Amino acid sequence: HHNTFLRKNHNTAPTVAGYAGPAFFRDGRLLNPGAGSSITANSYAVYYDSTAGDVSNADHAAIDSLDGSGIALYAGGSVDNSGGATITGAVCGIFALGSVSITNSGTGSTISGDTCQGIYAEGDGSTVTNTDGASISGSGGIWLNGSSGTVTNSGTGSTITGTTGHGVAMTSGTVTNSDGAGILGGVYFSGAGTVNNKDGASISGGVAFDGAGTVSNTGGASISDGISFNTTGTLTNTASSVTGSGYTVLLAQGGTVTNTGGGTISGGEIGVYIHDGGGTVTNGAGSTISGTTGLHTFGDPPVVPASPIEGNVWLEDGAENHVTL
Repeated sequence: HHNTFLRKNHNTAPTVAGYAGPAFFRDGRLLNPGAGSSITANSYAVYYDSTAGDVSNADHAAIDSLDGSGIALYAGGSVDNSGGATITGAVCGIFALGSVSITNSGTGSTISGDTCQGIYAEGDGSTVTNTDGASISGSGGIWLNGSSGTVTNSGTGSTITGTTGHGVAMTSGTVTNSDGAGILGGVYFSGAGTVNNKDGASISGGVAFDGAGTVSNTGGASISDGISFNTTGTLTNTASSVTGSGYTVLLAQGGTVTNTGGGTISGGEIGVYIHDGGGTVTNGAGSTISGTTGLHTFGDPPVVPASPIEGNVWLEDGAENHVTL
């Protein structure tokens, strides 16, 4: 049996619940459409106990928790927030203990938390899509605390923001940031991951991987505050910029850096630092790698062709490094 809770309340008083708003203990769908339609509660404004949630919040409607999370999905589920609708919580905007599929779309559409993330989910394979001028924010923007997560942020004005933590934090998976979108607070993977930052998009707060990492930064995109591959990594920077203050690009256990098409890697004390494991650095014609020390390497040979490195090139004793300028 499938229950549907429809809350449509134009230009009248909102629904104000006590401890919690609509609560589902078996399959059910919540529809909250239209300006003036709102659900407010002291704790969870919308709560799914043991079955996957199904929530649609649309067209300037609102879901708000005064002292908890806006939506709690204890078995995961799906949320579609669109058309300028808002989901807010004093803790998390959306809190989930299972896998989720969340779409936040349209100018003014907002998912936000205060002391927690805008979205927190523990299930493997979770996906979050933020598009067309929508925003997700909290102390951290998104935390997907399960494997193989996917975050897509696209379109001018689309933002994911961590005010004191990461914009996006994941165990493993893929982040795609494109078409003028922005991630503030950086991107962090506790395991392996891939970041595709492209077409005028920006990431501030850096990118870091504790597992193997891949970053593609292309099409006039930018990453500020550096990139840290704490094991092995691959960076492709094409007609785009990476800036930092310490190590702009760190490869702790080796990897590959390819900087082409007028790309820049700059601003740090060290432009590219390869600590161990060897690697290859390619600096294409018209591209720049710069720092007080442009390149500092240990381990096996890097190869750096085509364009000059600005700053010192420091090749540690004991490493058979080869540099072609």
